[in-house]
Amino acid sequence: MTHERYSELLAARQALVEMGADQIRSYDRAMLAMNSGALALSVVFVSQVVNDSGAKLVLVLILSWSGFVGSIFLNLLSYISSWRDTMKEVEKIDLEILEKKREIRNSFRTLTMVLNGVSFVGFFVGSVLFLIFAVHNIAGDEMEKKIKENVVRTVQVPGKNSTQAGVPTVNQAPRPAAQPPKSGNSGSKK
Repeated sequence: MTHERYSELLAARQALVEMGADQIRSYDRAMLAMNSGALALSVVFVSQVVNDSGAKLVLVLILSWSGFVGSIFLNLLSYISSWRDTMKEVEKIDLEILEKKREIRNSFRTLTMVLNGVSFVGFFVGSVLFLIFAVHNIAGDEMEKKIKENVVRTVQVPGKNSTQAGVPTVNQAPRPAAQPPKSGNSGSKK
């Protein structure tokens, strides 16, 4: 391999390393922004939309918030881990420059990848749980209203303005009145 080709490959490698670093920086920032935004949006949703009618599935909301907060925390830890990964790699290069042969293990690279992966899972789970909470609290109220309006009716006590012990009955079509037997027929044929 010529010195010129070696220099080209080294420059291409350096460009790829820089591009990878930019991509992971963008990923970290995007995860942090999406988690923070989702957490803020869910708080606004609860205070503006759900607060009036009373929240349902509060445990799901708490788990959703835990997913978002956990993801933010893991993302911040990945920044520290990534920095430690970089310092280990610098240490390896320094030793090679000084021509000291010493094997340095870099577990921070793996840790950073795990933290980023688990952070994504936390965001995904938090998003799904919040979606379940939101749908149940919006569509759930509408479905309850429709059920109460269209399917379930309360029986009125004659002469009173209240329900009969509040017992709901299913809305049924009226039955025709019983017909008296025709005169002259005993009901049997001869």
